[in-house]
Amino acid sequence: MYETPEAAVLAWVNLNRFAAHLSVQQRLTPVEPLQDWLEDYGLWTITLGLEFRRHPDYMEAACVWLEIAGHDIKNDLKWGRRDGERVDGLPLREGPLWRKRWEEGATVEMRCDFWIERIGEISRDMKVDALIREMAGEAERVVSEI
Repeated sequence: MYETPEAAVLAWVNLNRFAAHLSVQQRLTPVEPLQDWLEDYGLWTITLGLEFRRHPDYMEAACVWLEIAGHDIKNDLKWGRRDGERVDGLPLREGPLWRKRWEEGATVEMRCDFWIERIGEISRDMKVDALIREMAGEAERVVSEI
């Protein structure tokens, strides 16, 4: 389908870019069929990108979510709560890095701060691809200004 693996990753990141923009718009003018689906999608993507040690394709997509929807993510208590609290009927997604913090006594409200901490770590990790480090740095800048 895609000519190169890079093209497939770019398509994946762009899909997440579009979903993040939809999520922001959904907050402004809610559309019934979307409900919380977009936030779940974003949460799952961020979880895979930031709550696991190395998942580079998801790191890029997670950075895009934080850059575009960072204001909503930081200021809406729903973000991160849907998985942090084990509620029947809500999909459970948490990576081992967050799970460890959770077990050490972190609260659900700390999850976004954990994500911001992780993008900072990624932006300075020389083992991570330069493009991902750059995207993480930009996402960190945007979210820190909120």
